[in-house]
Amino acid sequence: MKNLIPGTIAAFVLASISFGIVAQPASAETIKGMVQKGGANCKMKAVEQFSIPMSDVSVSLGATLQESIDKGDITLDDIKKDGLIFNWVVTRDGKKIDGYCGTNGKGNVTEFKQ
Repeated sequence: MKNLIPGTIAAFVLASISFGIVAQPASAETIKGMVQKGGANCKMKAVEQFSIPMSDVSVSLGATLQESIDKGDITLDDIKKDGLIFNWVVTRDGKKIDGYCGTNGKGNVTEFKQ
């Protein structure tokens, strides 16, 4: 009986991977991965800039840019070439500060404006 459990677990893991049950992390080599990486770097820039906790910052991809990605008008190659633009909002002590953040094709912050 003891020998069945490791084999059963291994079979489940293999079946899960084959059927795509196990979620795969977003790779930086996908559009989703580039958006996640750029957004995270933009958020960190705001955290550093204002010396605040991450929970006080929200970051989103510009609406027009998101729409173009959703429609397929912007490709991964376009993002690698031109980068992405994110909107950020800091909410602290009842006050809001906002701006935008530009990233390059590697997801690194190249511009941060209030």
